[in-house]
Formats: sequence, C-alpha cells, structure tokens
Amino acid sequence: MMINAFREENNIIDTFRVRASLIKTIGIWENGRLNWLRESGEQLLTEQGLFIKISQPFIHSKLLLTKIAISNHLSYTRKIKLIIMHQHPKVRKEHLSFISPAEDVILHLASDRAYLVNGYGGEGIQQRTIQPNWKVRSEQIWSSAEKGILLYQPMVKGAATSIYTADHTLAGRTTSHSSHWIIESSKEEELIHLNQVLLEKQTSISI
Repeated sequence: MMINAFREENNIIDTFRVRASLIKTIGIWENGRLNWLRESGEQLLTEQGLFIKISQPFIHSKLLLTKIAISNHLSYTRKIKLIIMHQHPKVRKEHLSFISPAEDVILHLASDRAYLVNGYGGEGIQQRTIQPNWKVRSEQIWSSAEKGILLYQPMVKGAATSIYTADHTLAGRTTSHSSHWIIESSKEEELIHLNQVLLEKQTSISI
C-alpha cells in the first residue's frame, strides 16, 4: 500500500526548505510501493533491501544541493524511481508553478522570487508534473501507480506541488548516485546559469 505523506499520522515524514522558500519531500518507488524518506542521514529500508544515504553539502547561498546514494543489498537487478516533490510553505493565489519546456526544468514563481528545481543522476529525470496540493494529499498524482507513471500536468496557479522522478537501475549489490537541487534568485538568467553549471559539474562531484 502506498504511504500517504500528508495524512499518515504514525509515519514521520521529514521535509526541508531553502531559506523558507520551498519544501522538499523525497520518496522511493518500486513495484507500486512508495516509501517516504527522512531529509538527511542514513536510512535502511529492511523489507526492500535498500540502504539510502542523503546529504546536503553547502555550495552556494542561493542553492540547496541534496545528494542521494541508493544501495541495493539484494543480489538481483532492480528498477527504482526517486520521487522528488516541492511546494511553497505558504500558499498565495499569485504563485505559479510550471514545467519550462525550453530549459527542461521546473520553476516555482512567488512574488519577486523564482525557484528552479532539477536533478541529475541514474538514468536522468524521466517525468515531470505539477499537481494541485489537494490531489497530492488525496494521492491522485498517478496515471498508473503500479507502473510508476505520473499524471501529467504542466502548470498550476496557487496551491501546487511539483513532482519529478529520477530512474535508477541497480544491479545486485551496487550503489547508484544522484544530485537534486533548488536554486533561488530574482533573475531568470542567474537561475538558468547556475542550473547549467550544476549539470556540467555533476559528473566530477562525488557523493
């Protein structure tokens, strides 16, 4: 059964934010099952045979970089999806969240600030969507939960959550690495520049 990160009172779901900008929530999907993770540190999902390490190295005052290492403790190859969600902590009607087809990123606009979210690693980002918060709370984010296919929507105004998936194929007893970031700026060109720098540098940054 899929865990609901917004309603499950007995399951502690940790989130974190950049300078009170966006709340990030991280999950792992496999074979129709979704587990939400703590924001940092080492976590063992015993039933799934997965070990996850999450760290947040400081690189830039306008950037929150999250590095994730997923280790497969089982002997066979598996396909895993990282689920990365972002939303504004305080909702305003003028907020706008959308997928930018030109830059292939997600943008959250709030007053005079903009936030770009993106990631790198594994087999790359395969899906992006923007969903109203009420759909996220009621778990209506899937076109097919069993296949891990998100319900596509490119833009939402007001109370919205952006979601993207990063696919990883893990051979038996191997580890896959990825990096995910939130960039904050009032200037579009700065957002795009920092995102491009991160994409170009990821292969040389170790977790």
